[in-house]
Amino acid sequence: MESMCCFKRKYIDWQIRKANVARKKRFPDMMSAHSVCVLFESKYVSDEVFAELNGLLKHKFKSVRYIVLRKKKDMQEYLSCVSAFSRKEVFWGKPSQSVVDNFLSQKDDLLIDLTLKESLPLKYLAGISGAECKCGLTKDDYALYDFEIRNLQSDSTIDLLKNMLKYLEMIKTK
Repeated sequence: MESMCCFKRKYIDWQIRKANVARKKRFPDMMSAHSVCVLFESKYVSDEVFAELNGLLKHKFKSVRYIVLRKKKDMQEYLSCVSAFSRKEVFWGKPSQSVVDNFLSQKDDLLIDLTLKESLPLKYLAGISGAECKCGLTKDDYALYDFEIRNLQSDSTIDLLKNMLKYLEMIKTK
């Protein structure tokens, strides 16, 4: 089973390289960043945590959207800004073309990956994102982010987001 995961990981890495996404990299000033896309798995984020995440982000950005890998029937798309997909829409770690098309349909200034553990479908989406700045927690063999949090003191999605926002707010660009 371990070797199958290794093959899937290599396949996703190859798919990301193959996509060869051209993007303009820049660190956005929090005052000028308009749109943010947030990736996470619903099995690690309760409804209460999601409400807190949404509250933090809605006050900072004009447009917030969530791409959520959901577990079975949890986290229904009860908000218009939530686009969820399930493992049934994933083949060898790669989301279906309809999920990819939906993800790429909007341009984002900032991509925030809130996965605490490796998730191949969300890794793929982060890899093909055209966002000007990609943020996430450092994971083994990931080289996807422009801005990384390396040592998180807890396994908390909220703490990860608060740390990212704290450091992003320190960045002042023109």
